[in-house]
Amino acid sequence: MESHEPEDYARALLNHPDIQHSKDIEQIAAKLRLSIRDVDSAKFEGALVRIARSSEGIIALKRNFREAGRRRFTLAHEIGHFILPGHGQDECYCTSAQIESWRKDAVRRHEFEANRFASELLLPSKLLYPLVNAKELTLAMVTELALEFDTSLTATAVKSVEVTEECCAVVCSVGRKVKWVRKSENFHYFVPNTMLGNDAMAGGLFDSDSVRQAEGRVLAGSWIDDSKIDGRKEIWEESIAMPFYSMVLTILTV
Repeated sequence: MESHEPEDYARALLNHPDIQHSKDIEQIAAKLRLSIRDVDSAKFEGALVRIARSSEGIIALKRNFREAGRRRFTLAHEIGHFILPGHGQDECYCTSAQIESWRKDAVRRHEFEANRFASELLLPSKLLYPLVNAKELTLAMVTELALEFDTSLTATAVKSVEVTEECCAVVCSVGRKVKWVRKSENFHYFVPNTMLGNDAMAGGLFDSDSVRQAEGRVLAGSWIDDSKIDGRKEIWEESIAMPFYSMVLTILTV
């Protein structure tokens, strides 16, 4: 039996005659007979409820998202749960820790797959690839693309790293600890889930109330724990603090 990736389902949806010309994620949900409700919730950011004995469903979204891009990603994530095979439970509730988390493990497999689906739905690789590879991948470029595609900075950084031909990775750190890493195809180095010191610029951003962004050369050993690279060599780091989420987002380029 042929196996399909989450991105394949997103591409198939975008190529459907009824949807291919729509850039409005809410219109896509409507065409799939999914109604959207904004609700007061402290426990989840998005939820999918399937209507029994029907091809319809309800997507509940937390009211008052801080960023429009994050709301759109959450909506696309729930559409992924609706479409992807094996995500067929009657109800699913997705927390803020699951939305836009790119840590791959068996426990969070469905959430990881829904994120991949949402990423391709909102940031199609065929559109993003030429834009990302036209110049060097930087946080400034990622910010511009996030505005262009109306997506969150995190989701845009992840997808940009996935399609770039550069050797780089995007790292999310929370409370000075590396939470997850997404790598470009030719980034073969290991970034451990460890506590960051001040030798990494991201570590310093956690201690500052005024500085929100930093970039420059740092020792490779500040981030990479791999025998393939000399820890004394330098890599390029760009980091931006996101205080509302208690996190720092970093792009590393070797």
